[in-house]
Amino acid sequence: SATCSGSGSQTMTVTATGAGLGYQWRKGGVNISNGGVFGGATTATLTLTNPTTSDAGSYDCVVSGTCTPSVTSNAITVTVNANNTISRTSALNTDAQTVCNNTAITNITYATTGATGASFSDLPTGVSGNWLGNVATISGTPSQSGTFNYTVTMTGGVCANGTNTATGTLIINAVPSTPSGTISSSNNPSCGPASLTYSSPSASIYWQTTSDGTSTASPTSSSYTLNATGIIYARAQSNSCWSTGTVNSGTVTITTLPSAPTSVSGTTPICLDAATNLNATSAGNTIRWYDASTSGNLIATSSSAVNTTYTPVTSGDKVYYAESYTGASAGSETFTATGSQQTFTVPNNVTSIDVKLWGAGGGASSAGPGSGGSGAFVKGTLTVTPGQVIPVVVGGGGAYSTSAASAATYGNGGASGGKYGASGGG
Repeated sequence: SATCSGSGSQTMTVTATGAGLGYQWRKGGVNISNGGVFGGATTATLTLTNPTTSDAGSYDCVVSGTCTPSVTSNAITVTVNANNTISRTSALNTDAQTVCNNTAITNITYATTGATGASFSDLPTGVSGNWLGNVATISGTPSQSGTFNYTVTMTGGVCANGTNTATGTLIINAVPSTPSGTISSSNNPSCGPASLTYSSPSASIYWQTTSDGTSTASPTSSSYTLNATGIIYARAQSNSCWSTGTVNSGTVTITTLPSAPTSVSGTTPICLDAATNLNATSAGNTIRWYDASTSGNLIATSSSAVNTTYTPVTSGDKVYYAESYTGASAGSETFTATGSQQTFTVPNNVTSIDVKLWGAGGGASSAGPGSGGSGAFVKGTLTVTPGQVIPVVVGGGGAYSTSAASAATYGNGGASGGKYGASGGG
């Protein structure tokens, strides 16, 4: 009868008559000797103790005696059934994986013998097992986080006393939420590098140069220096898992700082109330001139390597400073009285404007010596931002009227007070 590999025993006996009988058992036509699973190899009875599948096969016995020739018995087939076995055939450590939730695991495979099926227990949702053709496979995409100690159990088969189970561990880490903060830039556009900060700094939220970046080099707990025009992202990470979404800065424009002016010069000496020619070179850039190295007054603007004049208002040694500027070229716009409010829109790259304002003159009398007062004059530099809309009201000169209240208009010079009365300027 058949036995399971490594267990039980099988006995074969041959019956012969005659004088001086001798026996030699064979497997597949090859003599066997006592030892291992074999006993009685040269007797009438051969015993196999705990035979394995390698011991299965065809056995017979050659009987010899005083008389010749020898006689060979009929062959006997020994059947040894394989025990249930299971062993991993997929790569090392595939049965001890750590993955992020909603990320497919690497397939885990096992080779089986003896069994006719397999059952699978304690797998995360989204991961399942399948048995086909003596191969058990675990695969899928988990949708449940946690630690899962799974078991694969062999089912069916003639010899179920072998290795019937295999175990492993799947660690499924949760995916962090998309960051909800905002990114701010020190300047946009920025002359030279811009410093970016995150509204909710965190050692587990990292600066990235792409929306799917996975760098842990720069946490948002520190600012990020952007050296070239682009978009920067903030992405959360936990246990090597990255958020599916990011926060982005929008496009931050970085303008390369111009090189410092060279060949800076001015005509000297000059007389008070005479102009000096200022000249400096910075190819492709505008030159702005100041009366101090820092926080000075803007006194003139010129193109590169082109003379511009400036007339000092006091005597003494003067030092003027040239600055390279990559913004808009020097230019001006003049507004005249229209009777209604006008607007000025700050051009791109312009951050300051020079303003000169002349007030409207007052109205003169229609008879007598009275004349209107002159309008005031003021100039200055305003700090502005590109795209800013600035309202402009230009007044007209005052007009003759017997009623100042009826003739005065917003922005205009004062109206005359009647036939003999003049008014003040605006």
